[in-house]
Amino acid sequence: MNKDILLNNLSHREQTLARVIWNIDSRDRLMQFVRSMPREDQITIAGLTELIVAGGDDVADLQQAQAEIDRIRRL
Repeated sequence: MNKDILLNNLSHREQTLARVIWNIDSRDRLMQFVRSMPREDQITIAGLTELIVAGGDDVADLQQAQAEIDRIRRL
C-alpha cells in the first residue's frame, strides 16, 4: 500500500532524513542507519519516525511544528 504522508514545516535536514527513513525497507536497516548518525540526528530520526508511523501531521504553523519537534526531543 503506497500512502502519501505529509510532514509540514521540516528543515532541509529533516526533509532529507525523512526521505531516507521512508525508503529504508527493514527495521534492521533502520536501526543500522540510526546507530550510524550523531546523537542529535538520532533524536530527530526518532521524532520523524513517530510522525511517519502515525501517518503524517496536521501542523501547518511553523511555531507549532517546532514545539512538536522540541517535545519529541525531550522524550
